[in-house]
Amino acid sequence: MPLFDTIIGPVVICQCCMLVHANGEGCAEHDGPDPLNKIQRPYSITAGLLADEHDESCTAADREAGCDCERIEFSRATCDGCGEHLAGTRYRVTLWEDARSVR
Repeated sequence: MPLFDTIIGPVVICQCCMLVHANGEGCAEHDGPDPLNKIQRPYSITAGLLADEHDESCTAADREAGCDCERIEFSRATCDGCGEHLAGTRYRVTLWEDARSVR
């Protein structure tokens, strides 16, 4: 039985999933699957990346100021949060496995 949350790694989510994660509300124009439906217990996400997941050129000061490593302006990658396949902005977030849910 793990005592600590396990870092799974970075995943990408669409803008609607990011809005639901940050504010509890999604996009009105989102016709795709329910935001964040693919991330269920015992998994959760944290906005942003761990320090070692940033680009090599990104300094601590860059991360503090809000670097671009966490946002992909245009991507055709499928959203890991809802499965949306339409191209658009993607946000890199960190996926965790919650130790409390595994017990």
